[in-house]
Amino acid sequence: MGKSEATPADVAYARVREVCLAFPGADEKLPHGAPAFHVRGKLFLTFQDNHHGDGRVAVWCKATPAEQRPATAQRALERLTAICLRLPEAVCERESRHATFRVRKKVFAYFLYNHHGDGVISACFKGDPRENAALVRDDPARFFLPAYIGPRGWLGMRVDRARVDWKEVRERVHESYRAVAPQGLAGLGTPARARRPGRLATAAGKRT
Repeated sequence: MGKSEATPADVAYARVREVCLAFPGADEKLPHGAPAFHVRGKLFLTFQDNHHGDGRVAVWCKATPAEQRPATAQRALERLTAICLRLPEAVCERESRHATFRVRKKVFAYFLYNHHGDGVISACFKGDPRENAALVRDDPARFFLPAYIGPRGWLGMRVDRARVDWKEVRERVHESYRAVAPQGLAGLGTPARARRPGRLATAAGKRT
């Protein structure tokens, strides 16, 4: 019986294996039948042939930080949208990478992704300019004044960090909503923010 002809998947696997095993310290394992390539115990690539019947031949490898940014932005936008749209009569308007949240045509929050090329993923809220300035001064890794809208009382809070305090995001969204919503809506479902010692209260307390 003659030797069977190699399939496109066989050819692709042979090339991938050759490339991967050329790296110093690389080795190959076969968990669940899928070739996986490691270096010093850390996975850096998996070869997939018809994964769960999808009919594809593919390699899976870890995305670079730059490539992960759109996924980070999408997750952050989804969380912010869920917070904002729970508020009475809130609506979301999308424009390119950004989003604007309004109540009866008045803006109470923004989602900004690489706003004017700053490379930042953020949620923005309306606040007291003096408190905003204090927060930016005391915690510049988390807070900033967004281009153009910062001088008009808007505070940016980064939501692209490894850990984001979404409870604080919700509190600031609610406070911003109360500041612009009509009186009949402002008190609905938006409990007053309890200032937490060492963070929000500290910044306010430093004002003279």
